[in-house]
Amino acid sequence: YAADQNNLSLSMDNTLFRLSASSNISLIGIDATGVNDGKMIIIVNVCSGDIRLRDQNAGSTATNRIITAGGTVTLKTNGTATLIYDAATQRWRLISTN
Repeated sequence: YAADQNNLSLSMDNTLFRLSASSNISLIGIDATGVNDGKMIIIVNVCSGDIRLRDQNAGSTATNRIITAGGTVTLKTNGTATLIYDAATQRWRLISTN
């Protein structure tokens, strides 16, 4: 990716997503269309730039936003983030990083 991602579309048939960016980017939201409550995904940063997970950023559709519970979270090279979709709040919740 070459730019920030507001409503990133991923194949929800998968669980593991290897993201590569040509520079530092922000992941502002993940498309939750058709996602069931409790869907868990793992994001791996496979690039040399940072991937920043933005907390509740209004640049993304409300149902696609990410709750980090602590502001922006940065994934360095080979960093991982595990998120789960919470249908009650209609948000992705960050549950762990590495």
